[in-house]
Amino acid sequence: MQEQLVISAAEAVGVDVRVLAQDERGELFFQLERNFNIKINSRPLWDSNDSPDGVFRRDGWRVIPMFVGMKMCLVFLPRMKTILEFIDGASLLRVLEECPAFEFYVCDKSASYLLWYNEHDFVIGWGAAKPWVDNLKFWSHDGRTSQ
Repeated sequence: MQEQLVISAAEAVGVDVRVLAQDERGELFFQLERNFNIKINSRPLWDSNDSPDGVFRRDGWRVIPMFVGMKMCLVFLPRMKTILEFIDGASLLRVLEECPAFEFYVCDKSASYLLWYNEHDFVIGWGAAKPWVDNLKFWSHDGRTSQ
């Protein structure tokens, strides 16, 4: 199970993660559907006609924690069975660096944004993350703008 791999990686690097309770998970699912008109469990989100365009970034898993910054974030996999709470983007990056590549979502508790990194190396953003993702195409892989 991929979720267990992430939890084990967090333990290995000394990052505390909290697993959200079932009622919190249900509330987040409701918020994401209400805010973005998406159903996480139904089909791949990029398959939807109203899905935002993504940006091809092989380092997408590495730049997403930059968007999160110093704020708390929630991370889950496509089946959304387990949602993990990270204290900030730096903690998330430390854990991702210890894991093999995998598809994942990141959002905040109020679901003001949703970021998705998929197995095709695309980063897709909804809500407050969409403009940030749109600008990723102008960033070089070292974090500088390439305009």
